[in-house]
Amino acid sequence: MTIGDGGRVDPATDKANTAPRITRMGIRRSAPNAMLAPFLPLRHPCATTIISAPLAEVRRYFGIRPGILPGRECEAETGGHMWSSTVPWTMSWAASWLANGCGAVIPCALLLCGVATSITAEAEDRSHPPRADHRPSSSATAGFSVEASGRQLDLRAGETVTLTSVLPVAADQKLVIKDSAGIVVRTLVKACRPPDIFMDAWNGTGENNTRLSDGQYRWVATFDDGGHTSTIDFSDLLDGDYEVKSHAEYQPWAPFDNVPLRIGHTFERPGEILLVFSPVTFPIYPRCDPPQFCRWLDGFEPAGPFTYSWAGVDDSGALRSEVRAVLVISSHERLAKNGIVVHGGRPEISGLVVSPPYYRPDGGLQELRFSLSSLGNDPVTVMVSWKNQESLSVLRTLRFSGVKPGLVKAIWDGRADNGAPVAPGHYTVNVVVQDSLGNRASTEILTTVEQ
Repeated sequence: MTIGDGGRVDPATDKANTAPRITRMGIRRSAPNAMLAPFLPLRHPCATTIISAPLAEVRRYFGIRPGILPGRECEAETGGHMWSSTVPWTMSWAASWLANGCGAVIPCALLLCGVATSITAEAEDRSHPPRADHRPSSSATAGFSVEASGRQLDLRAGETVTLTSVLPVAADQKLVIKDSAGIVVRTLVKACRPPDIFMDAWNGTGENNTRLSDGQYRWVATFDDGGHTSTIDFSDLLDGDYEVKSHAEYQPWAPFDNVPLRIGHTFERPGEILLVFSPVTFPIYPRCDPPQFCRWLDGFEPAGPFTYSWAGVDDSGALRSEVRAVLVISSHERLAKNGIVVHGGRPEISGLVVSPPYYRPDGGLQELRFSLSSLGNDPVTVMVSWKNQESLSVLRTLRFSGVKPGLVKAIWDGRADNGAPVAPGHYTVNVVVQDSLGNRASTEILTTVEQ
């Protein structure tokens, strides 16, 4: 079979920020970017480490009258109310008034979560621009901030994502990982922490380092400084765009001779993959209306190289020889700003062939073989089926459990599940493997049964 020039994206439908994008629910337009609130730096007068705090918190501290002796009450008038706290003096302080009058020294300790400290408030800093939409997630709320070092991790490579938390004041921090259903699968931090910068690494596992299935997970942080509770949760803030790729041309392919169409691209961010098949090479629109058709792949694919083998059929198993171009779309419609895509746990299938591809049942058996790999060499369940392309009905299904990684073989005698010989014609051979966590992988090839 041959295929055309690979197709091109119509520039009129691929404009930045306003381009219509394909989603699982249809076409919609991009939403404006969210803005992160500015924050202020706070600095201990006897140290050089800068930590962040909101303007409202600084204004509250500005109301404290300087000159109170250690061990006395610190008083401040805030919103018409008197705030006072008698705390032990456990730390020396350096009185350093700012010449421009934009700061004030607080010569008494603030006892928060059992940690005493004194701070110097500096002027407001609005020099930090909002973070770019597609960088690893970051947020500053009520002076507390959390930033992730990446948006994906590879289980097979032993990768981790580091979550850096900045606490301007002592607080009880809780940092959890949630799955797509919002269920907490791992509690990374649940502790009272002093003002400082903390780095916590997540390796993609659940509690007690139990394995998790591949997919998108989200981190959520909560801080309680004794006066108020702040939560950082970007679960509803989504990238909302997509990347579109196409080949200028394709290599020769012949799915009835064990040579599927090979597709390969590189994506900048993790996403859900949508394949758009078109009978024309230009223009191609990112839509699934006939005569085009689409195929969503399971789960999220990581950023980086992406490869896919297509055997020339649609999801029903019918041969689609009219296809001349394929768009590969990495959709970020459901990629959250605090999302971390865990990958590498899914089993992998490669090199699927049937021998002979043109099969006469009265001449012997047909052998199916492929290479299988899995995380930790765990056994998987394998299902192989033969579907008649004319009736679109599955005539034979073979199931195997406890299959070890390596070269996998299966034998077919040309008979249906009821023992009767199958009719001559074209068949789609589909292989599905699944591990104990529900991670799935599938592939397909075509064969011809002859009389």
